[in-house]
Amino acid sequence: MISIKYTLGVATIALALISVVAGASVASAKEIGPGAGTTTGTCAPISSLSYKSDIRSGENGPWITVNYSVKPCDARAVRVETALIESSNGFVFFENTDAPLVSKYTLFGVKVATSYQAHVRVYDAQTGELIQSRFVWAGVNRRLP
Repeated sequence: MISIKYTLGVATIALALISVVAGASVASAKEIGPGAGTTTGTCAPISSLSYKSDIRSGENGPWITVNYSVKPCDARAVRVETALIESSNGFVFFENTDAPLVSKYTLFGVKVATSYQAHVRVYDAQTGELIQSRFVWAGVNRRLP
């Protein structure tokens, strides 16, 4: 007869292994990951999207820096849009409808303890068709004393 202690121990080890395997495929909160956007067809030109943030009591206050890279899949020309949107009310804090393929931008004056979505959208330059849209959650956390 198998003891309850042995059965619980095996179940605990199995759950730990499942957690490690599942955790290995999940992106950190600062990187793009599955479910963070849409792709039409087989082309996925957004190769990277990340952010950094800090709360500073200095001259410029809290900031978020967004870094992204777009690599077109084929010879067609693309148009890139970027935006930082406040998640709670949809307020567009920043938007660039003619952004470069690779860029890094810093936005000052963001709210502390507020969730934002940093969006990158790639369109076919001739047809206007959306090729890919990705976002990453961004925010500035309060620092504990």
